[in-house]
Amino acid sequence: MNRIAIFGTFLIASLCILPVTQAQDASESGRANQEIKKRIDRVIEEKKQEVAGALAEINTKKRGFVGPIERVTENTITLTTHKGPLVIPLNAQVKVLRKSEEIEVTDLVVDDWVVALGIEVDGMFEPKYILSSNASEKPKERVVLLGTLSVLERNSLSLQTRGSKEQKAILLAKSTEYQNSDGSEVSLQDLEEDLTVLVIAEKDETDLTATTIRSLAPLEIQE
Repeated sequence: MNRIAIFGTFLIASLCILPVTQAQDASESGRANQEIKKRIDRVIEEKKQEVAGALAEINTKKRGFVGPIERVTENTITLTTHKGPLVIPLNAQVKVLRKSEEIEVTDLVVDDWVVALGIEVDGMFEPKYILSSNASEKPKERVVLLGTLSVLERNSLSLQTRGSKEQKAILLAKSTEYQNSDGSEVSLQDLEEDLTVLVIAEKDETDLTATTIRSLAPLEIQE
């Protein structure tokens, strides 16, 4: 599904404010398109009031773009679009907002999704507002590890990986699932150091966070 059509349909139905070119790759599968649409919907819903307020101050031909940031400099941001990178020039008159508060361009980071609002002058996009979603929509990398629990704490653990014997620090979240060898649910308290486990984790720029930890040996669960 064409990204422009997706985003245009959303704005007509939900905001009825302006045509927007949605910034994503037009060659992705239908399932990926649905995921992208959901991401755009989340960004737009989050920035809905800010979009309305910003557009109220723009009286000429309005235009906008939504997409992830590919590159940031002091004077430009580059968004990923279906036609390739889109460089948006910035100057002192462009307001960069996050949660309705003005921020610096340098506060924006790669992979943040933004709504760029402005006007069209002689066929060129002239930005007036950059609304940051303050969240990256880049899918997290999934990592599967096999090893022995060397340290086990309430909010984290250390895993000595099998083979390389490398120590991996892994965070535990409220959503982390703990399983016996047969897949049945157990609690963190049922695990112990020196236990061999399979860990499925999500990796971001700095940390590994466990989503599932399964014991490879049957655990004796005390009622």
